[in-house]
Amino acid sequence: MRYFISLLFALLALAGSSQNINTDSSKVEFSVTKLGKHVVEGTITGMTGSIEFYGDFLIHIDVCIDPKTINTENKRRDAHLRNEDYFDVKNYPSICFASDSIISIGDSISAIGKLTMLDSTRNETVALYYSKSLIKGYLVVDRFLYDLGGEGDYKIGRKVKIEIFAVLTDED
Repeated sequence: MRYFISLLFALLALAGSSQNINTDSSKVEFSVTKLGKHVVEGTITGMTGSIEFYGDFLIHIDVCIDPKTINTENKRRDAHLRNEDYFDVKNYPSICFASDSIISIGDSISAIGKLTMLDSTRNETVALYYSKSLIKGYLVVDRFLYDLGGEGDYKIGRKVKIEIFAVLTDED
């Protein structure tokens, strides 16, 4: 029986495949309200990591983005977002998500895992859609929970809408 279980796990490991993220083509888009009526949009690039599949089933996500690449089309605002008031890119050079589980119900797929930003790691759920070479994700993050901009900054909305576009490279 022990031999059978070991063989089963070995076969499962062989059947799985991992695909890396195409850094040049992948990005995160975000939007947040400013003064309750204006919307600030931007992108963060520099995405790295891998996505694991078992056959056609998505089984694990492990990705990071580079907050130094933040771009809101306003150089002054971007510089402020990179400093210690917000992303503190000198001390925290990456924002990472690693899934603990993937849940699929009908056409709906969700990745439940840990998002690490600044010195906080929290459980988050990312709604997913994927095709052969693209994984799109969506989530809303409460920036106060990550001390992003501090709770005293009420000019900027508390909730940040995030869309993830992870383009996959060829299989390893």
